[in-house]
Amino acid sequence: MKKTILTAACAMAAIGTFAQGTITMSNNNDIFAPGGADLGPNSGGTYVAELVEVPGGEVASSICPVNGGFFFGPAATGGLVTVNVAPGAPLTYQIEVWDTSFGATYAQALTVGTIGNFAGISQPFTENVNNALPAPPNTGINFPSFTVQQVTAAVSIGR
Repeated sequence: MKKTILTAACAMAAIGTFAQGTITMSNNNDIFAPGGADLGPNSGGTYVAELVEVPGGEVASSICPVNGGFFFGPAATGGLVTVNVAPGAPLTYQIEVWDTSFGATYAQALTVGTIGNFAGISQPFTENVNNALPAPPNTGINFPSFTVQQVTAAVSIGR
């Protein structure tokens, strides 16, 4: 009996260690192009956003398009992103945004250094994680608006 209880306790601890929750990846505040226009196709680029856990910089989502300064994605999951944080626990993260014309990843977009290459990252913010999929959507990300910057050989934008 003691072995059964001990085994069950260990199993529950292991499940808790590897628990995953979800958050809704959408924003309530605009992302701007230089000059103040809403970021997106009308501002002259093909911009995408991705969620990055802080600290460590682990990318927790696939990219999703930015249009009119806003994003919602990934579409395949109804905007929900699975993260390696237990449901109900806080998660600190940032949003990286870049023009995919200059790289398939944020890191690539930072290294190009050509005129017209713009990238940016939000301030870190914290939100409580939802239950695992399927989960009721929580509110969109309430980070302050930010503006992408031109990347040059002398500029380092990011984490």
